Amino acid sequence: MSDDPDRTADEPDPTAQDEAVENFLDDAETVLSEYSQGYMDADDALSRLTSDIDDLRAEYENTGDADTEE
Repeated sequence: MSDDPDRTADEPDPTAQDEAVENFLDDAETVLSEYSQGYMDADDALSRLTSDIDDLRAEYENTGDADTEE
């Protein structure tokens, strides 16, 4: 749980969300770089980005739930 005393258990942890977004952006940047350098074709790039988006969505939706199981 976050150290923020004003945050209720139902609210997502902003620290975990920030970390999830940072990880997504790093992964997306890697995919775009590899694609632009010709190391990856468009289908693979879209597949990886779609997977990264799904991971981000799952992490975002689960950050609020994880704190309620204490």
